[in-house]
Amino acid sequence: MSTPNTTQMTCPKCSTTFDIEQYNVINAQTQPELREKLLNGSMFLQTCPRCGTHMHAAYTCVYSNDEKKFLVSFQPSMEKPAVTPLMPQYKLRLERTLAGFLERIRILEAELDDVTIEMVKYLVTAQLTRQFPNKTITRLLFVSADNENVFFQYDDNNPAEQIQIPLATIWRYEDRLTASGFRPNVTGYLAVDSQFVRNSGILRCLAPQTPQNSD
Repeated sequence: MSTPNTTQMTCPKCSTTFDIEQYNVINAQTQPELREKLLNGSMFLQTCPRCGTHMHAAYTCVYSNDEKKFLVSFQPSMEKPAVTPLMPQYKLRLERTLAGFLERIRILEAELDDVTIEMVKYLVTAQLTRQFPNKTITRLLFVSADNENVFFQYDDNNPAEQIQIPLATIWRYEDRLTASGFRPNVTGYLAVDSQFVRNSGILRCLAPQTPQNSD
């Protein structure tokens, strides 16, 4: 069971300094109340007791789910995680932004393959940019999934604007990746993002396979 650390925060508006609690380790099974606060965004949201200003306080945090076997480390300071846990059966992920941290947890909680999801996001973002050149679409953000579709937000200023991709399409991409034998060449934590998609060679897995002649 994780216990909170008490630290101080200064309001950027009125300069009042006040105490806040920080949870650096959250386990989905043993701390369901903290899991809920994390996923709804309230855990990192602070309110100045003097002027009522709302602000985010991002800090190092590790989230684990032992049933679904994944661990996500949030390192906003851009430093590497101090320790890579010995969890060979777990997916270990590293995130640098709060939005990315929460998104990664939602993807893995939905039991989707996050490598496939990141590749689909990359491909769809490129397609939307070609179709709507007057719109600035820099990224897609996973929101949720149901039995038929996966939902993505594409406008940071308008969360209600979403696109949906059939879950069957996601599974087809996942099957192609599995059939290709692609495996990330990394030990320990892995940062799965658009840079990973560009540099890992994952997109080559989608190229049509050239049949080999048998003599």
